[in-house]
Amino acid sequence: MRFKNLLNGTFKQGVIMGLSFCFYTSFMWLTKLDTIYLNTGQYLDMAIIALPVFMILWAIKQENKKERLMF
Repeated sequence: MRFKNLLNGTFKQGVIMGLSFCFYTSFMWLTKLDTIYLNTGQYLDMAIIALPVFMILWAIKQENKKERLMF
C-alpha cells in the first residue's frame, strides 16, 4: 500500500522531468545551441543539470507533506 502511494506521488514529477528533457533536447537541436552557439549552450547545459536535483527535492518535499519519512 505504501509503495502505491509513493508511486502515485512521484509520477507527476517523473512526467514533468521526462517532458522537460525532451523539450530541452529538441530546443538545443533546433536552435543549434549545442554545435554553433557553444557559449550560450554551455549555460543551458549547466541549468539542465540542476533539473533532476530540483525534481528530487520537490518529490521529497511532497512526500513529507503526506507522511513523515523515516530515515
